[in-house]
Parts: sequence; C-alpha cells; structure tokens
Amino acid sequence: MKYGEAKEYPKKSGIRYRLRLDTNNYEVSAGVRITGRRYRYSTGLDTLVKAKAHCLEVSKMSRNTDEDFRAHDKARKVAFNKIGLTATKRGLSTRQIEELSSRIIDEIKPEVELKLLSEVIEDLKADKDLCYENNAIKIRSLKMFKHNYNNVLKEFGDCYVSNITKQKITDWLSTLSFAPKTKDIRYHCLREILNHAIDRGLINENPCKLTKGEYAKYIGKTIWKEPKILSLKQAKMMLEFARDNPKYNLLPFLVLGLYCGIRHEEIQKIEWKQICLVDEKVSITGYYAKGRKNRTIDLPKCAVEWLRKAPRPSKAFYNIIEGEKKLGHWVSKNQYTKQHSKNWTKFWRDCLKANDFPYVRWGDNYENALRHSFSSYYHTYSGYNTQATINILGHDPKNSNLLFEHYKAITSKSDAKEYFEIYPFKEP
Repeated sequence: MKYGEAKEYPKKSGIRYRLRLDTNNYEVSAGVRITGRRYRYSTGLDTLVKAKAHCLEVSKMSRNTDEDFRAHDKARKVAFNKIGLTATKRGLSTRQIEELSSRIIDEIKPEVELKLLSEVIEDLKADKDLCYENNAIKIRSLKMFKHNYNNVLKEFGDCYVSNITKQKITDWLSTLSFAPKTKDIRYHCLREILNHAIDRGLINENPCKLTKGEYAKYIGKTIWKEPKILSLKQAKMMLEFARDNPKYNLLPFLVLGLYCGIRHEEIQKIEWKQICLVDEKVSITGYYAKGRKNRTIDLPKCAVEWLRKAPRPSKAFYNIIEGEKKLGHWVSKNQYTKQHSKNWTKFWRDCLKANDFPYVRWGDNYENALRHSFSSYYHTYSGYNTQATINILGHDPKNSNLLFEHYKAITSKSDAKEYFEIYPFKEP
C-alpha cells in the first residue's frame, strides 16, 4: 500500500485508513456524520489487519456515545440555539442534546383536550344541523339522532370522553332491559359520537367496538319473524272500503303501497303529477326517496284502474314534507296516512266491522304489510325475478338477503296471479 493513500473500509461507510509516512503506522479517520466530530486514530495500528479491525469498531460506534464523541462546534451551537442554552467549553454530547430537546418538546407540547361527552354531543349536533341545512341528510335522520343521543347522554353525559372504556360500555349494555334492536340503536349512536371525538382529536381509538361474540353477548340477536302480509280477501276488502268511503282519503295510498311496494314515507311525498296513468308509470324523485335514488315503477293494470277511481284534489294543499310545510297536489294528506294516526285506526276498525271481521290491531299485526304484500306476491308473480323486485323496492341491487329475510313471505302462483287481478270491477 502506498504511503498517504486512503482507502474506505467497510465500503460506503465513510471510514478510511491510510499508511502514515512519518510513523509507519496506519491511521483511521471518520467524518462528523459517523462520530459526531472529526475522528483520527493511529496509536498501535502497526499492521493492516489492526487498521481494518479498528475501522470495524468505529463503524459500530454511535454518535449517541457520551464519552468517546462530542458534538463538533457548529453542531453544538445550532443545538444550543434551538433549545435556548448557552454553549460551554466542554459542551454536551449528542445524546444529551437529543434527550434535552425531547424533554423540552414534551413539556411544551399541549395536553390532549379534555371534553365531556355532553360537549361532544353538542358539537356533533351542530354538525348534523349544518348537514341538514345543506341537504346532506334528511329531517328524519336528524330527528332520530336527537332522539337517540338523549339516552346516551343520561349514562355518559358527565364522563370525559377519554375516560370512557370498553368495560364501561359493556357494563352499560348489560343493564339495558330492552329488545336487541333497541340496544343496537343505542350502541351505534354512542359509536357515532365517539367516532366524532376521534375526528376532533380527543381520543385515538373508539372503545365502542364489539367483536361478533361480544355483540351477541351484550346486545343479542333479533328473533326472526315471518313477514306479515295481507290475504287476497283482506287486500280486496281494504281497497273497496277505501273506494266507497272517500272521506278517509286513503285509496291512492293503498294502491301505491299494495301494487308498487312504495314506502309509506315516500308515498306521503308523491304528487299526482308524478303518476302517469297513460304510460302506466309512477316516478319517485331522489330528493324525497330513501337513499336519494330516482326510480320509476311500472303500474300494474289493476293499479291503474283503482287510481282512476280515486278522487283528485281540485286545489293544492299543504303537507308537512321534510319538516316543512309545502304546497302541492299531493296524493294524500300525511296526517291521514300515518299507521298510528286516528284516521288510519278508524279506517281499519270500520273496514273490519263492515266486513264482519274480528278486530285486530294494525300496528301489532300488519305494520308495513302493504309493502310486504307487494314484495311477496310480485316476486312469485314475476317468476321469482329477484332483481326486478329489488329494483322496484329501491333496495341495494347487490343485496338480495334483505328481500328474503324481511320482506318475502311464501305465496302460491295462483294467489299471486289473483292478487294482480283484483280490479274495482269484474274483469269480463
């Protein structure tokens, strides 16, 4: 090896050795980025093997070492300026500077803001109101949230969000003596509130997150019930009674529910101009539809004939739509069509009495029966066309389970055919 010629070892380490002419020893040198200061060493390195061994030792050294390496002048001044200290002659090691810097940063770092759950709820409530004002959510969603958060507020309102643990949540769910569906609603309400707390940086993780096993233990599973549908005789009885008693103003509502499967709250927002008897279609605008999806439904011939018998309003009238009074030629008055209203209850009672049927409460036995009846009879009548049925109902096209779990009852082909042949007059 030539005198004075420097070679790097290990490769790309920044550590070099060379043979010195004056002492005939090897000298090992390293830069600031390796040792924290310029480093040179030659004592006892009289052979190439010793020089390379020392190079390996230097490569294992760290700038964090207290005794061996010290920050060079420039690095020390910069570090001291950052932490606001005056540099001494001896200075500080790099590790000491880093530790001191970390400690100062931790001291000046602001603590996580402590907020009560009641404050988070108020914040989320204001956010929901803003969404409603900008048509991002419907009035029904807003009302449901405001109704549900009161129940959560009673239990956790005085608790700091950061102090709510999974154990407290499971203990709370264990004390609730409600049906699984009610428990599920309250569980998801609390979960939404805590997700909002995460968005605001108040907590890092949502404790309201149960596994499948924990969900089954603390909430339970809703017992499946066969969808209740109207028999052919009941459907015909209701249509004829509504036709013969226009004071109830329910015939269009019944027709659209029984033969189009339209949701009750959607029928309440339909105007006569959306029903075209010539083209035999009814359109539902996405602004009022659930899920904000436009859809057009073909009217069966029997439905067209029943709608021809329904009286149309000569003047526009007000209905409560999305929490506001709106003027229009609506299909029916909303206060008449609610299934728990006096008008509906009286209509159902008088209908049963006029046809010598024993009285049974509508809400306990036939709630949502109009939509269920259409789903069940139409699916069979269409040759078990699941996709067509889902599209008419306005469900997610990819989710057919909802139809079979909650809407479809078993019906025969003969009954399905007869269902769609119920006319306001006898077919010739």
